[in-house]
Amino acid sequence: MIVNVMEEVVEEVLKRYRTELKLCCDCQHCTTDVKALALNDLTPKYVTNPNHSVYVRAVLEGDPQEVTKLLSVVTRAASKVSANPRCSANSTRE
Repeated sequence: MIVNVMEEVVEEVLKRYRTELKLCCDCQHCTTDVKALALNDLTPKYVTNPNHSVYVRAVLEGDPQEVTKLLSVVTRAASKVSANPRCSANSTRE
């Protein structure tokens, strides 16, 4: 099994900083759009054993530059999605 640890990390960032990111809505469509945009701008971190993801996370969390980059990329993705939501809940937005 191959796992992209960055996918899990981005998901956790979205959950942890949901209020600060000021998403226009938190529907699955908008959330997956944010994740996809963010993951396209981040270097994937693959492991073949899900138990090894803890090591990748430790390296990421221990590097202030990586944490800053991650938060910056997710924030930028959230801003793009909020400015141009594709979900049906916001189709009548003025």
